[in-house]
Amino acid sequence: MGLYLGFTLGVAVWPRLPALARKLARNPRWVAAFMVPMVIDWALWANTSASRFVTGALAAFPVALLALLALAEADADGTDNGGREAGIGGNEELRELRRKDERP
Repeated sequence: MGLYLGFTLGVAVWPRLPALARKLARNPRWVAAFMVPMVIDWALWANTSASRFVTGALAAFPVALLALLALAEADADGTDNGGREAGIGGNEELRELRRKDERP
């Protein structure tokens, strides 16, 4: 349940955190750092329902940003966007974030 909630909250919150999203988008390997508490909880801790919920939500939150960036990139490329024409219904802020992070 924590994974689902973390991902859902991430989809809702990342567009409102452009500075933090920009930092994470520059180096997406940092997403793995958010998964460390979940691995520690699974391997070393008591592993209760509450701890699994919290660490799952923490691990899934940044994955939502990667999914949003992938959707924005696909939309900008003009690829199929769930039956919509390219550019319609996309999140312009995320596309702009992706453009700023592209290096020449």
